[in-house]
Amino acid sequence: MGGMEAVITGLADDFKILKKHRKIFTFATAFGTFLFALLCITNVSGPTVGVDRFSEDIERMMGFKPGLYWRLCWKFVSPTFLLVGTAAVFTLP
Repeated sequence: MGGMEAVITGLADDFKILKKHRKIFTFATAFGTFLFALLCITNVSGPTVGVDRFSEDIERMMGFKPGLYWRLCWKFVSPTFLLVGTAAVFTLP
């Protein structure tokens, strides 16, 4: 989050309303980034690359399709860890 923190600090320095509500702005930025990453990882949105298309790309490059374990991890386990990790960061004191 180092690069994101630099952008958040720069924007907060330029706009007083963001500086006043820095925690909310930081949360909104991090949560928005998380949602964007979640949409890119899972097959929720149409135009982004989902697990099925990603598996087909790997099959074209390597000659075999990834196993069920990897597809389930990419589709369910990874987004769950991202969600839990993000929630833990914002609920800890």
